[in-house]
Amino acid sequence: MRAVFAIAVLVVSSAALPLAAQDAAEQPAEQSAEQPAERSAEPPAAPSAQQGAEQHGERLAERRAERRGALPRAAEGADVDFDRVAALRAQGLDLPAVRLLEVAREAHPAPRVSAELGLAYLGLGQAVDAETHLAEAVSAEGDAWIDVHRAGLLLALRHARASIGVVVVACEAEDAAVWVDGSNEPPSPCGEPLRAAAGDRVVEVRAPGFRSARTEVRVTPHETVEASATLSPFDCFTPGMEHMGGEQGGCCWPDQTWLEGACSGVPECPDGSFARGHECAQPAPPPPPPRRLASFHVSLLAGLASFGRTDTSLFRPSVPAQGTSVSLGPRAELRVGFKLFELFGLELTAGGTMTDVPRWLDCPGGACAERAATAYTLDAGFLFVAHTDPPRIGGNIDLHLGLGARPYVRTTFDDDGGGSELTATVVPAELGASIFLADFFSIDVLGQAELWIPWEYCGHGADGARYCLGGDALGIELAWTALAGITFHAE
Repeated sequence: MRAVFAIAVLVVSSAALPLAAQDAAEQPAEQSAEQPAERSAEPPAAPSAQQGAEQHGERLAERRAERRGALPRAAEGADVDFDRVAALRAQGLDLPAVRLLEVAREAHPAPRVSAELGLAYLGLGQAVDAETHLAEAVSAEGDAWIDVHRAGLLLALRHARASIGVVVVACEAEDAAVWVDGSNEPPSPCGEPLRAAAGDRVVEVRAPGFRSARTEVRVTPHETVEASATLSPFDCFTPGMEHMGGEQGGCCWPDQTWLEGACSGVPECPDGSFARGHECAQPAPPPPPPRRLASFHVSLLAGLASFGRTDTSLFRPSVPAQGTSVSLGPRAELRVGFKLFELFGLELTAGGTMTDVPRWLDCPGGACAERAATAYTLDAGFLFVAHTDPPRIGGNIDLHLGLGARPYVRTTFDDDGGGSELTATVVPAELGASIFLADFFSIDVLGQAELWIPWEYCGHGADGARYCLGGDALGIELAWTALAGITFHAE
């Protein structure tokens, strides 16, 4: 192959010699024909030597362009260093020449670049790629460089086509594709012919979800060689990667190959990632916004409250038998608070609960109750709150946990026997969420589990006598509260 390739290069190179020799022979004649005219003219101010040389060069370029058919620069491959390409190929460095020409072809897809690229691939023994580029080059019409070198290019093209065979690989895996070394052609599905350069070739079959398989085949020019491959199931841990390299291979990204025990080549990375060397990397997440030192908020909440036990007396005194119990109802609450570094906060609360006040009496056969007046419970307290980090889950939701106290809760009411009152301390534990509709506005939903610790209950018996019971005679009760409302935020 090297011998035929050298003959093709020699034909291509020698075809350019007549034009170069003609230019060299014409330059002295042109200079001698122009000198008498310059001597006979006696201008008032003689042009400088630099101006004369520029004018002479322009006239010489115009005459050469006329004799050569005025070949445009773009047709020869603008900004392509063909001298360097020729020097690399003369030293047997066809691979660097291919890389240089591939870059040039992306920028200037001229016929000459395709021709030079085909010759370089032929020097590498990659007949399939050489045939593709040479066929593209000789099909160009009206290109002066191709017309001059067409004979040598056709000779190289015939040699490339004479060195190509066909490989057909049979396999049962779905979506399997076949690669053949020594070719840049895209892979073909199993069972379809794939062109390959003559010689001993390695065929690799890949399929998503299977371990790749490799086999060696001997490709003969103008003949079809058949092979088969059996793939075993195998899943790569990283989505988007495929197994390559056969039994001794590994998982690589698309557009890569398994070479010397590692993935080689620039990978085709999935959306949201980029190629970093031989790997696909995720872009660094944007830095979090700086935390605010402090923020303030005001909340308006409403909901329901209830004790855990509703079928028995809550604060029913054990002695005497007569007394009064309290059951909770609707509740409204106002909160004013602040957060530090969007993590910790303190809230001051003020609220009220509508209460139903049944009065427990001595009835035949035991105690019974009758409904007395409805009263209102007023309270004030505080709540220590811890917020999630990052502050907003999912971009607009802020979760928090709180623990606080309402130290003095007083319920007063009037019944038939006179005024009565209950005082207690409430310890709430809270879990809530703030759904931000804007930076300054959110909808809040929260729930509380409450521990009611009574201090004293004072009421009137059936005889109208007033009595008071201390905390040791009253029971501790559990209650719950569910609230929802709106919150306004400010930095």
